[in-house]
Amino acid sequence: MFSDNMYTHKYLFLCIILTFLIHTTISLICYKGMSLMKNNKPEETIECNKGYCYNVTADAGLLFRGERAGCSSLRCLIARNKCRSTEIKNIPVKFCCCDYDRCN
Repeated sequence: MFSDNMYTHKYLFLCIILTFLIHTTISLICYKGMSLMKNNKPEETIECNKGYCYNVTADAGLLFRGERAGCSSLRCLIARNKCRSTEIKNIPVKFCCCDYDRCN
């Protein structure tokens, strides 16, 4: 009985260590950059170890749409895997965060 319990604890310990190692070694891939025209999106990617990709868009007319993308943990404290919308000087602004590759 003692040996079965000992093997169970060793197995559990090994699983915890492997989970920690996998989580810390796998980085998130996020788009990064800026664009000012509609239908243009950032295409460059960055390896992100901060936990979240983000995307901020501001629609300002028929042709112009400011967009910025990157990776961050602080910016995403209020919007983890969500989008938040607001208006700044009558311009709709949308802020989104997500935690899987190229989600922004």
